[in-house]
Amino acid sequence: MFDHSQLLRGKTAQNRRFHACFGQQCYSEELYGFFYAADALIAPPPGADVLERFEFVEIAPGRYAARQPGSSRNFHELRQTPEGWKDVLPLNGVIGMAHTLDNPTLAKLGQP
Repeated sequence: MFDHSQLLRGKTAQNRRFHACFGQQCYSEELYGFFYAADALIAPPPGADVLERFEFVEIAPGRYAARQPGSSRNFHELRQTPEGWKDVLPLNGVIGMAHTLDNPTLAKLGQP
């Protein structure tokens, strides 16, 4: 699920940074999927034992954040929609995940 108010800013950053990489403009959903895949290659997601400790806090009607107990920092955000729960990737998450592509380990995976 994407915040439409931030989608334009995200697409602008996407076009500026990744146009040469993709050779064409791709959909935001594809780019975000690429970010998640790249991030998982560098560092696997936390295991169930870690995720079970998270608390879900309502941050807006129908929108929740997963936080570590006692923390005010959102680890992950979800939005309830008529189709079910959707992942929310706020703009700061898009920018942070874009830096994942600068990781030297990931660059080595792409070499022949």
